Amino acid sequence: MVAINIPSQPRITGNLERDLPILINYLQSVANSFNALSAAVEALNQLPDDFDASSLIDPASATAATAQKTANDAFTLASSNKARLDALIEINNMTGTADVSGGSDAGSVTFAEELDDADYEVVLQPVAITGAPDPDAFLVIDITPASTGFDFTVHTAPGASTSVTFQWWLRRDVGED
Repeated sequence: MVAINIPSQPRITGNLERDLPILINYLQSVANSFNALSAAVEALNQLPDDFDASSLIDPASATAATAQKTANDAFTLASSNKARLDALIEINNMTGTADVSGGSDAGSVTFAEELDDADYEVVLQPVAITGAPDPDAFLVIDITPASTGFDFTVHTAPGASTSVTFQWWLRRDVGED
């Protein structure tokens, strides 16, 4: 069973500088929840390529042996879809944080384990700051994925003695191997 958690709406104060990162984080959390739900539903709706409804057993002529074979086939299909869904959920739940600080306009993330490929998307959102970074330091303009991690670039470096912490979430479409 897949647990989907839609977060409750955050409290806002009316202070745009304080509230904007909180609202962005909230909206991303909601989007993450719906993406996880969509991935789970899509994976469960997959039928094998060789599925043919005309090959189903007619209940009027079913025997104990044909019923057992049907049950075994259904179990095998469900088990393989569960394994596939579990793998997709694990891949889509890769998250973490990365900092961009000082005069650098770049951040980098290295995965604990190398992925099979770089065919994924990364969602980045600012979640914390140190000092008073340049407002353009919140704007990610480039992400370069690799199987070992990814690099990203912001529009402008935060500035001396400042930093922006980004939360990242790796997303891979259902059906990609």
